[in-house]
Amino acid sequence: MKKREVRTLSEVAELARVSESTASRALAGSPLVAEKTRKHVLQIAKLCNYVVNQNARNLRLKQTNVIEVVSPVWQNRRKTIADPFFLELLGAIGDNLNAKGYDLLLSTQPPWNDDWQRNPLMTGKADGIILIGQGASDPMIHELANDYPQVVVWGADIPYQPYCVVGSDNVEGGRLATEHLISVGRQSIAFLGDIKMPEIGHRHEGYRKALAEAGRPYDPDLTFSVPFDVGAVHNSALELVNSGKDFDAVFATSDVIAMSLISELIASGRSVPEDVAVVGFDNVSSSALYNPGLTTIAQDMALGGKLLVEKVLARAAGEEQGSTLMPVKLIVRSSCGVNL
Repeated sequence: MKKREVRTLSEVAELARVSESTASRALAGSPLVAEKTRKHVLQIAKLCNYVVNQNARNLRLKQTNVIEVVSPVWQNRRKTIADPFFLELLGAIGDNLNAKGYDLLLSTQPPWNDDWQRNPLMTGKADGIILIGQGASDPMIHELANDYPQVVVWGADIPYQPYCVVGSDNVEGGRLATEHLISVGRQSIAFLGDIKMPEIGHRHEGYRKALAEAGRPYDPDLTFSVPFDVGAVHNSALELVNSGKDFDAVFATSDVIAMSLISELIASGRSVPEDVAVVGFDNVSSSALYNPGLTTIAQDMALGGKLLVEKVLARAAGEEQGSTLMPVKLIVRSSCGVNL
């Protein structure tokens, strides 16, 4: 066959001597088309330099094969895209979307923005949304999820929320971190994190629970608020170091916060773990390489990415999906004073 260019699916079907619907299924890799026919149609399309009109296909199928992931930018309490936890979770989401034949659209603009064109579900730019974190925006997420069920959130499981959540057992994580510091003989344990954020609030609940189980009183003066802004983390860590409070251990609610704290402690002349033991949260890749190696609470980000993708695609297809809280695990390294 002489090579020529065609622009429409009907031309490919005509040249392959099959129906247009068969040609469409063959190009999409449908198992409903015999292998011999599929190869024949693909060969014709290749010879003719045919390119699928993705916009037309999306209109026909009423789907985009795109999922928008909204990065965690919540007013003044923000994690940036450069945050190691977000990058690792984003990578897991991207890998799982790719395996399902979907593309990832990354946005820093919440879909409830006043500009309706920011909403990818309203404009038909995406089949679903994955939000990373709730921050102070939970009422707006409620409203969004009531209008669009194909919204899945990485975060905390809050009573009466109408949306599907994938996250970690943050209460248990906070309890494990604090219990471990108590078990290695630490007497005065500070908490570093923004408890106004749902996930961090749950970690604080676990912190208080471990203190109560050990028969220790809770001292609110040892709870220091830290926003997830990279610059503010250093300032808050410095505030704790210079506070004059008597503490010999800190539960930091992210590995980034923990590592910033360790830097400030060392700069102030205190040693880790001899003077102050530190436990983080997340188990990002760099936590094992840090000096000292960071004891932390591991979140299963690979499983989290997989569940987020499975649930958002299922909900986009009209299927019901409940929330899932994943177990967490204590990873012991040298920052807490344990000899490994």
